[in-house]
Amino acid sequence: MAYWHLMSWRCSLLMSKQPSLIQAVMPAIASLACGSRLGSLRWLSLSSLLLVVACDKETNNSQFITQNLVVPERNTPVYITDQVTLAGQAISLWFDHGRCQLQVDHPKLKREPLSLQPNAPCFFIKSPGTETVQVYQRDKVSRVLAVVGTPTTPTASTQRCGTEIQGIVLNAAGTVSVSNTLQRGSLRCADQGLDNAQYELLARD
Repeated sequence: MAYWHLMSWRCSLLMSKQPSLIQAVMPAIASLACGSRLGSLRWLSLSSLLLVVACDKETNNSQFITQNLVVPERNTPVYITDQVTLAGQAISLWFDHGRCQLQVDHPKLKREPLSLQPNAPCFFIKSPGTETVQVYQRDKVSRVLAVVGTPTTPTASTQRCGTEIQGIVLNAAGTVSVSNTLQRGSLRCADQGLDNAQYELLARD
């Protein structure tokens, strides 16, 4: 009795996994299952083989589905593009998901990042032909830096060039603010420097 229960369970399992496979071999199964005890043993062996084949085919199908899963896109990198230390503060320019941000690290105060209008990557304007950041002393209490960004081509980006320039103002207390004035025009590179008149324009609110 237990034997026939086992046969019924195997047959049900096979039909649920591969009904088309069972229909194809049903005549052979019938000839083996009917008759002698030897035929029953042959049926047991054949059903075991069919069960293995059905399970193996189902596993292969699962692997195929897994290989077709969509891989999520990677996040845009965030990194520093330029940095200068001024009045005891580290002033950094960041590439943040395509935006240009200014971060000021004060030894005692916590400052929130400031968004700049030029597109990233951005760079500080340097003294002509050098790697020294150009600082314009506007008066006794304030100094001005300039940031260039919005490159028009990948080559302009690698050469630290762009078409938009914005001013950064530091007052006597060390507070850093972003000028509302934005210069747009021809391509300018960070190592070309600016003149005093341009810095005066950039320092205006």
